[in-house]
Order: sequence, then structure tokens, then C-alpha cells
Amino acid sequence: MTTKRAILAFGLGLFLPTACAAPGPETRSETFPPRVRRWEFARRIMGVDFRIVLCTREESLAREAAERAFLEVCRVDQACSDWRRDSEIMVLQERYRPGVPIGISPLLGEVLDLAVGVARDTEGAFDPTLGPLTLLWRRCLRTRRLPKPAALERALKSSGFRNLELDSALRRATLKRAGMRIDLGGIAKGYAVDRALSVLRRRGFSRALVDGSGDLAVGDPPPGRVAWRIDLDASISPPASSRTLLLRNAAVATSGDRYQRVTLEGRTFAHILDPRTGLGLERAFTATVIAPSCTLADAWATALSVLGPDGLRRIEGRPGFAGILREGRGKALRVRETRNFCLFLRPPRRPRGAHPAVSPRADPL
Repeated sequence: MTTKRAILAFGLGLFLPTACAAPGPETRSETFPPRVRRWEFARRIMGVDFRIVLCTREESLAREAAERAFLEVCRVDQACSDWRRDSEIMVLQERYRPGVPIGISPLLGEVLDLAVGVARDTEGAFDPTLGPLTLLWRRCLRTRRLPKPAALERALKSSGFRNLELDSALRRATLKRAGMRIDLGGIAKGYAVDRALSVLRRRGFSRALVDGSGDLAVGDPPPGRVAWRIDLDASISPPASSRTLLLRNAAVATSGDRYQRVTLEGRTFAHILDPRTGLGLERAFTATVIAPSCTLADAWATALSVLGPDGLRRIEGRPGFAGILREGRGKALRVRETRNFCLFLRPPRRPRGAHPAVSPRADPL
């Protein structure tokens, strides 16, 4: 299970079942020169609060564009949710037979292709076929008991991204083993954010931000600014460093155990499953990834959670990527980051005329 609790400035949330709600009220507007305003709209989809920020003069145009973007998020939810019984992914899983190709929509085909690509790049640390383990883990949370070894072994044998075969040309997916189940909880929200931002751009709104409860993607910055400012939670950024990211035409996502931990039979687990063991991660961690798209940031944040420092080495050098990883708590806390992460941070302010202070920073990779 790769569902993540968002730990960024724009909100907190879980990937839970819900219907597409009516558009939320406009929360505020802010004036930019010349007479450009900042419009903000919200709607609850995928069990979390999605938020859209646009910079334009016309409220009616902004509202219409936001409505179209929210409808696109609903389309992603209808295709990818494993909580909605009528979603495309649930129908696929009920009808498939092992080794027999089944037709899929272009939208689902695209997100599955992206998910399998990240699975390959992370050697399975992110895996969209952990559905059997997700179901088993949900049952454990209800019973407050760890899974029996036999049940865990069966779920592990029914998982594995290499058992999912995609034919993009024919728009078909083949699940090779019995009992397989797709879980897109670690990528669907990021993908929905990207699709929403794409809708806004096509309608002429390049200065926009889409927030999927902490999974964020931004376009061109607001007028008069060099970037969008995104505040990191204090649990992510080292206390001595800036906690504000400066982003433009980029995305960021965070995964961590701060809000989702459970103790079963004397052991404490995070909500993110380790594909190698089938159990939740047992260490304290927070992983933040900056990437060219929210789809990739979302999935790689999960992978970084599983891989630990090795995940930072895999991120290092990927164009447009950066990451920071916190592990442990208190005196045992250790913070590592990619060499370029500091380039995305807002420089801390200092009094006029003062010399730069030497302060402790995160451990370099």
C-alpha cells in the first residue's frame, strides 16, 4: 500500500473513498499588478481536498477553468480508485483471467505505464501490483493482528510488477498470476494533479498551482515573482535551514509516517508497505521529492521511503529531480539530501549588513 499522508504547507489528507463533491467556495483573492488577482478554488475528490490557484483578471474564466480541472481529477478517480467498486481498475480486476489480455482506457493505460516505469527504475521499491498486500494489511488494521505467515506468502506471490504486462498500442493489460490486484494509491493522486494542471494550461492559465492535499504541481509563477513559494513542514526541513521551496514548472510530494502509524503485537508500522516483506515500514521517516511532474514526485516519494539513502542515490543526477530524507527521531535523527536540494530552497533572510552565519546543515549524500 503506497498511500501517503501529505506533509506540505497546502494541507493534509488520505486517499480514501469518496464521491466527487460539488465545487467548494472561492477562499480568497489577492491583487497582483496590473489588476491581476489570485483566485483559489477547492473541491473534495479522492478523499482529499484538491485546491487550485489561478492568476487572472476574470473570476468567471478562472472558475470555469477550475471546474474543468476538477472534472479531470474525477476522471482519474473513476479510472484508478481501488475504493470505488465501479472504477475501471476494480472492474478490470473482477473480470481478468491470468494471462489473458484485457482492454483498458487510454487514461488508465497511461498511468499504468508510468507506474511500471517507476517500478523498473526503483527495482520494485515502488510497485503498482501490491493490491493483495494492501487488502491483507487493511484486514490487519481491522483485526489489530499481524498477518499469518501463510497469508502473507500468498499475497507476496500474487504481487510483483513484472507480472503486469502492458501493450500500449493495443491498449491492453495482462495480469499473469491469479489473485493479482492493482494498487495505484502511490501515484494516482500525483497523476490527477498533473492532468488538472494540463487542463488549466490548455485553457490559457499558465500561472497556476494544483494541490492534491500536499502533492503539488505548479506552472509559471505569479506576476512579479520568480517562483511559487511552498512551505515545508518543520518535520521535513532541518530546523537550521530554510523551510520554503521556490518552484516553477515543477512538482513536489512528501511521504512519511508522522500521521499514519499503527502498533500491532508490540511492533510499530508505517502505512507504506515494503514490497520485500509485505509489511509496513518499521522506521521513522519523512521523504520529500521534487520532480518535473507530480506523477513522478508522488511515486518516487514512496520509493524513497522504502529505499532510504539508496533512494537518494537513485534520484541524484535525474534531470529536474531532488530529494530530502529524514530518518529516526530525537538524538537519532539523521537528515540526508541530494546535492541539488539546496538549490530549490529560499535563502534565509539576515539583517542588512550582517555577515552570512555558519549553521549546521543536512548531511550531504
